[in-house]
Amino acid sequence: MSELLKVDSGVEKAVDNGFIQEVSKSAEDQGITFTIDNVITDSKRTFVFFHIKLDSNNSNIDEVNIVNFKVTDGGIQTSFGMKIRIDSKLLSRHISIESVDYTKFTGWIEIISTDPATSIPKNINLSIDSFIVTKTNTVETIVGEWDVSFQRDANNMNSKPIEYKGKELSINVGSRKLDLNIIYTKVYPTITEMSIDLKTEIKEGILYEYHLENENGKVYKHIDDGILTDTGDTLPQFESSYFDQPQKLLLVIDKVRINGSPEGPGETFEVNKKIELIK
Repeated sequence: MSELLKVDSGVEKAVDNGFIQEVSKSAEDQGITFTIDNVITDSKRTFVFFHIKLDSNNSNIDEVNIVNFKVTDGGIQTSFGMKIRIDSKLLSRHISIESVDYTKFTGWIEIISTDPATSIPKNINLSIDSFIVTKTNTVETIVGEWDVSFQRDANNMNSKPIEYKGKELSINVGSRKLDLNIIYTKVYPTITEMSIDLKTEIKEGILYEYHLENENGKVYKHIDDGILTDTGDTLPQFESSYFDQPQKLLLVIDKVRINGSPEGPGETFEVNKKIELIK
């Protein structure tokens, strides 16, 4: 699992500090066994590490992709302010073949709470109803039922964040002056959540390139989109500095692109502004 843990530095530190939970629960159907091995979790972010094992009848499968799956709280509740990301390797090739076992594939699913007022539920059920598999040059869909449930560790999921106070600031973007209000910053063991409000009235789309860093210049990367529009607010998320306990934590706005999108046209301005956050 060591390669899978290299998702970001904050998650690696969380594992080093005991924020990993053994689950070892499985479901089998159609000659495919899906097993959740371990979970890394706090109240805002959960990584589910799993492996897929094929029986002898499926030993000629070269690639496995999860197609349709659903995450719930173990009941009917499926919408609790979550964003779900899946290891991109799942979508492009086999999940990850371990060299000693060519019938075992490994990967991870990331669950992030995107609602500041809610947390990821204690009970998680992962339900899969189909896989796409590649055998030599043929592609097949295997339909079945794989349901695995687990409870997140209460100590980890209830860990309190390190909180920083709000702060107002202005940045010069070309001929414009943008007034921003950092409402709060909360640093959890695996993720940092920030709430920013754009006070300046503007109708164009805005894309920020920004990160956090400590007093020694160590960077905590931005892990979500950072688009603000005339609607005002956003909830950027960053790698966590929780276990580093920096003396200073700074928000660094590197660039701002106005009237564009991550892929589309727009004008980009160098900003290079550093804002110290205060506990």
